[in-house]
Amino acid sequence: MADECCTQNQNIMLLSCSGGSNVGQLANRASVELTQEGYGKINNYVVLTELGIGKNKDFNLKQDVNRIKA
Repeated sequence: MADECCTQNQNIMLLSCSGGSNVGQLANRASVELTQEGYGKINNYVVLTELGIGKNKDFNLKQDVNRIKA
């Protein structure tokens, strides 16, 4: 995802929701990591359920964060 952005040579704004579910927490964590890695600043729109990640309340985020950032 980060390598295929339509903006070239510009900082990307990343938006995230840190709501009370795994997908909210995943969106927030991925946005923070992408910001720390220099891909942009928190303020982008990605629907994680469209990436095949089901919403749940278990907060087991480790395996999905890298998938979101790819």
